[in-house]
Amino acid sequence: MNALITGGAGFIGSNLARFLLKEGNFLCIVDNFSTGQREHAREFSKMPNCEFIEADTTADDFIRSVEHIKFDRVYHLACPTGVPNITR
Repeated sequence: MNALITGGAGFIGSNLARFLLKEGNFLCIVDNFSTGQREHAREFSKMPNCEFIEADTTADDFIRSVEHIKFDRVYHLACPTGVPNITR
C-alpha cells in the first residue's frame, strides 16, 4: 500500500508511520515542523520504503511535491495543536 501521512513528524503521525512501515507499506510523510519533531524525520528518511518531505500542506506548491506518487490511502493529521491565548 502507498500511503500519505501529513503531520507525520508529530506524536500520532510518527507512531502511525512506524506501524505502517513495519507492515511493509510505502509511505510519503509530510510535515512542516510547526509542532512535529525533526528527530522523527531523520529516523524515517533512513528507511528505503519511506519518503519524507518538509512542506506545509496549506502552501500552493504542496500538491506538486507529492503528485508523482499514487496513494491508496491518505492520513491527514497535519493540524496545529496550539491553544490561542484568550484573555478576559
